[in-house]
Amino acid sequence: MPETEELKETIELTRFLTTEQIERIVDMAVTVGPSGYEAKVEIKFLLDELAKRGLKVSNRFEVAGTDWKCPKCGRVLVGVAKCPCGHVNTTVIPKGTYEFLYENDLGVPRGNCQNYGCGHPIRFEEHIQHLETSREFVVGNVCVGRILGEHDLIRVALSLLARMSGRVDKLSKARKCRDICEPVLQHVTEIDPEGWFTKEEHQFFEAMMEARSGLTLKKAEELRDKWTPDALRKLADMAASRGAAERDIRSDDDRGRWLTFLGYKRQSRPQAKDFWDNCISATERDGWPTTGQRQALQAESERFWKIAGGDESVLEPLEGLVKWVARRMLRHSARCKNYFHVGLLEQLLTGGRLTDNQLKALDDGCRMCGWKL
Repeated sequence: MPETEELKETIELTRFLTTEQIERIVDMAVTVGPSGYEAKVEIKFLLDELAKRGLKVSNRFEVAGTDWKCPKCGRVLVGVAKCPCGHVNTTVIPKGTYEFLYENDLGVPRGNCQNYGCGHPIRFEEHIQHLETSREFVVGNVCVGRILGEHDLIRVALSLLARMSGRVDKLSKARKCRDICEPVLQHVTEIDPEGWFTKEEHQFFEAMMEARSGLTLKKAEELRDKWTPDALRKLADMAASRGAAERDIRSDDDRGRWLTFLGYKRQSRPQAKDFWDNCISATERDGWPTTGQRQALQAESERFWKIAGGDESVLEPLEGLVKWVARRMLRHSARCKNYFHVGLLEQLLTGGRLTDNQLKALDDGCRMCGWKL
């Protein structure tokens, strides 16, 4: 999904769910199935999440049913599968009351819409149940809106599906790229961990491991083909020569500071575990992360150490009560070094707010020293 579309869907969703709820639902929904990445959301779970925001949304839909013409006698019928002449159409969506059960992103179009007259290959399955007969139907994400009509639950579910599909697409693209070039790029980054001669390869490798946007299979193939055994040997010679000149300028203090920061990030953002592990491995081996990793993390690292050191210059973007709260949190972080409270302060500095649960944690007090806001 293009970034602008993903942003649009997120804005739509935040009318109904918090960003934390959205991320939790998406994280829980996306899994690896037999044919690759896919996603599933139970509508009952979605209703529970909406209820937490005080939104009571009905999951009952009165449906007139499918219009169809009997091929045997020519009668036009609505919402009934059996014609008075005896002909039966098993693909009719019958009249009655329906519940929305769950929706699937299959990752690729490998299903079929069961709506009469459609039958289109579908990637996005919407499962609905006819309560009078307990029959379940699988329809596409376009047909579900036609059948069940305009409704907030449908709007939220389809927006969530779009959000999940963006995640599935990124993960699937990253997985295909890894299949093509992960071994050779792993070798390249091990030979030239600083990215002195392979900045492009480092950037692609990190984007691939984190499933970020912008990956292409063509680029993965180009990088795989570029690094022949002879090219790898030449790279090793160049990296060894450059490394010898750089090795003596790194201090144990640099290594320790980076490992402390990276250990904190690995703990606070476990969803990017592979990336943090790569950074930690590079630091343990070479004294600091690779050039590309340092460039990506420098600002976060500097903010972390300012918070850890109680440097109030980090609070400059804030104003009023928020700044007062942040100042008290900063002074506590400088004394206690509680990573959880450092993380809360980082969120306040970047997002300008804390969740209700995070504010409650401040009221409950620091588990390490007992400090309260």
